[in-house]
Parts: sequence; structure tokens; C-alpha cells
Amino acid sequence: MDNTSGNRKFQISYKITDVAKEYNDCQEIYWKFLAEGKNAIPAKKVTGKITLPEHISNFDNFKVWAHGDVNGKVEKLNNKTVSFEIDRLSPGAMVELRILSSEKILRNIPEIRISRFNSYNNIVSYEEKLSNDTDKNIENSRSKIEMYVITELLLIIILIFKLKKLKQISKEKKLEKHDLKYYRDIPRENTATPSEALYMIKFNKKRLDTGRIQRDAIAAIILDLCLKKKISLTNKDGTTFVKILNTSDDLKNDEREVYNLLKKAGNGEEEFDIAKLNQYAKKEYYEYSVDINNVVNATINNLYELKLIDKARCKLYLKWESAPIKYMLIKNIYIWVIITNIIANIFFQKQMVFGMGYGLLTNITYTIIGILPLILIRLYHLKKQEKILKKIAVLTQEGNDEKEKWQAFKRYIEDYSLLKEKDVPDLVVWEKYLVYATAFGISEKVIESLKATYPEVFIKERWNDGSMSENYPVINYIFNPLNNDYNSSSNLKLGNISINNISSNISKAYHTSVTEIASHSSSSSGSGGGFSSGGGGRWRPVAGMGGR
Repeated sequence: MDNTSGNRKFQISYKITDVAKEYNDCQEIYWKFLAEGKNAIPAKKVTGKITLPEHISNFDNFKVWAHGDVNGKVEKLNNKTVSFEIDRLSPGAMVELRILSSEKILRNIPEIRISRFNSYNNIVSYEEKLSNDTDKNIENSRSKIEMYVITELLLIIILIFKLKKLKQISKEKKLEKHDLKYYRDIPRENTATPSEALYMIKFNKKRLDTGRIQRDAIAAIILDLCLKKKISLTNKDGTTFVKILNTSDDLKNDEREVYNLLKKAGNGEEEFDIAKLNQYAKKEYYEYSVDINNVVNATINNLYELKLIDKARCKLYLKWESAPIKYMLIKNIYIWVIITNIIANIFFQKQMVFGMGYGLLTNITYTIIGILPLILIRLYHLKKQEKILKKIAVLTQEGNDEKEKWQAFKRYIEDYSLLKEKDVPDLVVWEKYLVYATAFGISEKVIESLKATYPEVFIKERWNDGSMSENYPVINYIFNPLNNDYNSSSNLKLGNISINNISSNISKAYHTSVTEIASHSSSSSGSGGGFSSGGGGRWRPVAGMGGR
């Protein structure tokens, strides 16, 4: 060839001798034109034609078979000519032909290739069985391919319908916002609980650590139970004592769970140190964990029932939350399979041919290409999920309105001392403010505002007639100087000590239960109590086809 580019066709001719064999009752030509692994280059089409030296008179006893790729065909053109054709011959595949006749038309067959046995029926039986087995395999392969295609189409259809659902969600109107700065009134004053308020104000569709959230929620509920005169709280020399006063009949479920927790900790005593919570958590660590989880489950169910949180959307959000991870996982696995297949084709061609055969490699390639539409749609679906995830409104419009009110209410009681124009709430209202301020973790600021607004409350004489303890049970617990060795100048400090006493005992009991669960579990990893239920946000414990 010269230096110009182009195509050249080469024709190779060679003569084969002694390809025929003779039996008592027949003659055959049985020859492998291409052996396994010898043709490393795939061929678009392989054709052949065999012409016998004479016509065979009995056409029915003139038999032909071919072995190799199942996508080939062999046929008798007439009484002396046979042709075969194979489309897309797989690299390494063999091509073999067998011609059988009961008439002896072939001459000069060497003695060594003549047998004195009858073989016609045996050959026909063998080839028919082989043909039937091949047909079954082809049918089975066809059935598998059909099932594969049907399954993939169904999955694609399902994904398309899911994409329509995503489109509907993306078109939904955004929740209206009111941008409240301050809100004086307690939202749902007669029905709300401190844990509901805390959950709504912290709600952001993400998982929340327990830590202070759990501590403040339960501490606030304990104060609320005192406010409702279900229990009494007494501060004696820096120690908080609890006394059960009334039944829990008219309490909401989250409050009832805390009420029952206190009863269990008291173990039948008329009045007990709140430190008993820690003893109960150490002894009944698993039950304590369940009690704490029951509080948040009850809180979430309250909000579901009030239609403030959409339960279905909560589940959808938690389900889609893993969309970015799934996207990267599927994408990386698919790319890895493609790269592995390419490497196998390039670097291990010889080993594939002589080892496990090219059929497997071809099957892998077809599979990679075949599932590409499904992979692309699934990746697109996951990407859309990730994008729409931020738009999913888990709060209802009513829930979003209440969340804004709780946030504005928190700012109001937090910034009360800074407001120039303000009403002066009654002591009854301040008592409720203290409960919610404890839930929000801003009780210190509310105590300062209360002291500035009602300085007379901090005078000992005010407590002598007992009206304060009767009418204001929470203020009595926090500030009553008659029960504590503090003078009036120290009762701001006293108020903080009282609330912190409850909070610290709750924290200690929680960590005790977590530690005990971990030490009693062979597979511990920080399991145990804490706000760890489902819902909008989750409060979790801080502890720890082959070619042939």
C-alpha cells in the first residue's frame, strides 16, 4: 500500500481435504470453519455456500445443521447446495456446519474416515435434541428479555408519573408570610402546651439535637403542671421538691406523659426531691427513655391533629431527604460499571476470550446500554427531588401562621424591657410568660423584666398572707423568700437557681439513661431517650444476553 488512506479487500483461498466421513448408512461433512477464540475481530456478516459433487435424490434424507451463534441460519438451496449466514458474529465465536445424507454421493473417502457402523439415526437424534435444547434456550432468553424490557418500561412509566407528581408539588403556592415583629398574646393560650410551642418555634424540617431542647421542653411542662395545680413545686434551700396534687384527667397527652414520669420517679411518696428523676433513670433506664420519647410523640400527634403539620408531607420530606445521596450513589456505581467494562474490553480481551468467553462481556455491555434510559430518568427524578425538597411545605398555612406568632411572641417577652410603648401584663400573664420563657431558654430575661415591672413582688411582706403562694404557684416556687435563705436583693439569682434546678436534674436523668442503655447494650451507639420521633423535624439523642 502507498501512503494514501483507503480500504483494501483481501481474499484468501485454501483447500481442505478429508472433510467427509462415511458410515454404513450415510455420509456426512462435519467441519468447523471458525474455531472458538480464533476470530478476535467481530464480523458484521459471515456467509458460506457448500456445493456437493452430485444431486441428492431423496431431499428428505438430506439434513443440514449449523453450530455457533444462534443469530445465524442454514438452509438447503436445492438438492446439492447448502448456504449459511450469520449476522454480527461475536468475537471468539465458532462457526460449524454438518451435512448429512443417506445417499453416498461423495467419492474417494480415505479408509481411515470410513466407519462400519450405522449412524444416521443417532446423528439425527443428537442434532434434533441439540436443536430443541437451543430452541428452548432461545425461548427462555427471549422470555427473560421480554420480562426485562417490560420491567424496565414499567419502572420508566412509574418514574414518569412520579415526575408529574413532582411537577405538581413544584407549582404549589408558597405559604403566606406576615413578618410579625412582636406578638403579645400567647398563641392558642387555652390549649397550647410548652412542648408544642417549642417544637413549632424550632421547626425547620431538619433533625434537631436534643440537648437543651429536651431539657427546656420538659422543664417548662413541669412549671405548667404547677401553674395548673396538678403538682406543687417548693424550693427549700436550693432543692426542688415535687408534690402530686390532682389527677391528669384534663391534661393533653404530652403533659400527661410528664405527669406520669414524675409519679413514677416519686414512687408513691407524698413529696419527693426532683433528683429522684435521676434515680429512676438509672434504675429504669429503658423505661425512662420510652417516657421521654412518648412526650415528643404526643407533642407531634397533637400538632398533626390540629392540622398545623401535614403528616403526609412530613413522611415525604423524610423520604426525599436522602435524594442527594442516592443520586451520587447510583451515578457513581453506573460510571464504575462502565469503566470496568471498558477496561475488561481493552486490557483483558484475550483472557475474556479463552476464559469466560465474550458472551458474558457482550451481555454486560448490552445491559449497561439497555438500562441507560432508566438510569437517566431515575437520576433526573432524584435531582428534581433534591431541588423540590426545599419547597416542600411540611407546615400547613395555619401551622406557618402559628409558627410566626410563636416567634413574634418570643421576641416580645425577650425584648420587653426594651419596648418603649408597652402594656403592663398582669402577674397571671407573667406567670404564663415564665413557663414559655423556660421552654424558649430565655427565662433569665423574663425574670429581669418581671422584677422591673413588679418590684413589690420581691418584698418579703408581700408573701406573709399566703395569697401569693395560693394565686401564683409558679411565681411562689421561683421567688418566695420565705422558703429560701435569700434576701430581696438576691431573688433574681434565686429565680434562675429554681428553674436551673429543674433543668439540671432533667439533663442529668437523661444522660444517665443514655449511659445506662449504652453500657447494657452490646451494640450501643448512643441509643436511648430524647426527642427522636418522626414528624417534621426529628429530635435525636446527642449520645453518643450472551453470544453463542
